Amino acid sequence: MLATATGEPQPEQAAILSRLREMPPGVATVIAPRGRGKSALAGQFISRMAGTAIVTAPAKTATDILAAFAGERFCFMAPDALLASGARADWLVVDEAAAIPAPLLLQLVSRFPRILLTTTVQGYEGTGRGFFT
Repeated sequence: MLATATGEPQPEQAAILSRLREMPPGVATVIAPRGRGKSALAGQFISRMAGTAIVTAPAKTATDILAAFAGERFCFMAPDALLASGARADWLVVDEAAAIPAPLLLQLVSRFPRILLTTTVQGYEGTGRGFFT
């Protein structure tokens, strides 16, 4: 599911992007092994979406690839700062979602109409156990 060097989505990514654009309010989850293009996909989605998005992750440095694909539409807020701010957007994009404690993730998800969670649960982002509870 890796993006090509031109930044264009691979066929599998293009299909996911299409489904995300048409998604009603709710939570979409992309789970794949490390290095498969999840962050690139999220960034491509942000760069092409009609609305607004806020990106959060355990650390801003974890979003470098996502930011590169999102371009000028990239807007990052740390999870705790996001909860304290009352900021609103059409989408919340949570990169490395399994590394965020489940109670905090639930609070974040409850505040936005549409959410995209990208993660791996194979031990690279914490244990991933809280993500499935």
